[in-house]
Amino acid sequence: MKMWYRNIIHKKRDEIKQILTDKLFLIDDTFGPIIMKHRRNCTQMESIRVLTLITPGVDVANLTEFLASQEK
Repeated sequence: MKMWYRNIIHKKRDEIKQILTDKLFLIDDTFGPIIMKHRRNCTQMESIRVLTLITPGVDVANLTEFLASQEK
């Protein structure tokens, strides 16, 4: 085999090995549950509105109005 051909085969094998290692990381007994819990928490946080921005036309809300709107 020519040298360049072996290098290409080796590079492709290393790329596939890395892809499999990354994907199988979730199956790991130690890190798998941690990653899944982190992913679940991230998706839950995406659905929560933490802050409502000021409505157009309203310049500034005082602290009481702000707290009332955040409690809603």
